[in-house]
Amino acid sequence: MTGAKMVAIISEAASSGISLQADKRRPNIAQRVHITLELPWSADEALQQLGRSHRSNQASAPQYKLLMTEVGGERRFAAELAKRLQQLGALTKGDRRAADNANLSQFDFQTKYGKNALEEVVTTIASRRPGAGSVSGLLKAVLGEEAAKEADESGDYRVWEEHCAEVEGAFLKVGIDMSKDASPPPVKMFLNRLLGLQTKTQSAVFKHFCWCFDDLIARDKSEGRFDDGVVDLKANKITVKATVPFYTDPVTAAKATLHTLQLDRGLPWDLALKELEAANERERAAGNSSHLNGFYSSRNDGSMGRKHQHLLIRKVYQYGQAERNTFYEVYRVLRPNLGAAETMQRGDDQPLSRYIRHDLSTPAGLEKAKRMWEAIFTDSTTCLHAKLPNGSCRTGLAGCKWGSRMATEAVASACSPNAKCTRLHPSSKRHGEV
Repeated sequence: MTGAKMVAIISEAASSGISLQADKRRPNIAQRVHITLELPWSADEALQQLGRSHRSNQASAPQYKLLMTEVGGERRFAAELAKRLQQLGALTKGDRRAADNANLSQFDFQTKYGKNALEEVVTTIASRRPGAGSVSGLLKAVLGEEAAKEADESGDYRVWEEHCAEVEGAFLKVGIDMSKDASPPPVKMFLNRLLGLQTKTQSAVFKHFCWCFDDLIARDKSEGRFDDGVVDLKANKITVKATVPFYTDPVTAAKATLHTLQLDRGLPWDLALKELEAANERERAAGNSSHLNGFYSSRNDGSMGRKHQHLLIRKVYQYGQAERNTFYEVYRVLRPNLGAAETMQRGDDQPLSRYIRHDLSTPAGLEKAKRMWEAIFTDSTTCLHAKLPNGSCRTGLAGCKWGSRMATEAVASACSPNAKCTRLHPSSKRHGEV
């Protein structure tokens, strides 16, 4: 805490009672990097340990690095911790995104996809058949690229059958019944039992499970059945175009309504200029004069027949290598028709090699940047392809929306007659009013 030592090695004995955070009241306020060499059995114990470096009155939140081997059974601890952290974040913050920055969903297998993936694993092993997904993809994931290629070219899948027989025997040793009448175990039990298998078998089984898990999600996404949960509609202006009631519950009289929303994602020139001025003010206050903030134009005409326009803003918080090396600095890219479109690394002045920077120091340069930005903003109410003299799209496609700042979304809401609801109003320009 004083900075006399820059590394602290702690065991489970120090999982409570001590403070190691970047306390504003103490001399050493450098960001902490908390490395966990071995995840504990209990998720609550893990939270206690992580809480040593993440406490109140800190100057910055720590970075967490959870180290794991490739052994499949070890993911059981990560899955339990991920579930616990996501629940804790939702309960304490009331925010579905409380744990999203840690990308914990990749470790959470205790979902319907985990259950279905385990059923598919058991079925494919018992039947000795690869299943409904990509055969070559599954073989490549489980047996390796060389074995998968050989089986695919020869049509001889004995290596897969040998793998299934080995796994079936290993499952029986740890109490997982593979008979036709038996139901697959819960995912939590399956991950626990993996710890009893030999390392090589653990790895193969877990790769099989993960492949099925990812394949099921990919299939649902491709067919529009995947539920992303609550998502943000990003736009500068949202208006209600139509409201249609489609169901009334016969018991509670609760009404479900479908709202058609029109999103204007464009960024007007005056707001873009204010964004740049605020960013430059932050950089001046920090004494940073080497940033690349500014308006840029593409060097060449794109597929829309004119130069793209971009606003680059250095992100406020830079982590890892970006804090020490400007090569890795991350910039937000904003466009007149899409608003915040993407991020990019500075990459040895990569933006300067792809774009031409507008000179805003002269009235003529400022006027040129404004004219080119507003031209795209104005024309993007339809599409951004080069227009024919009669105003139609050069592709000849009716209703073309390529590059348009206007988008349509459908949102459903349900309200009980006795509940106090915040309803959508046609004049609304703010998010979250369903």
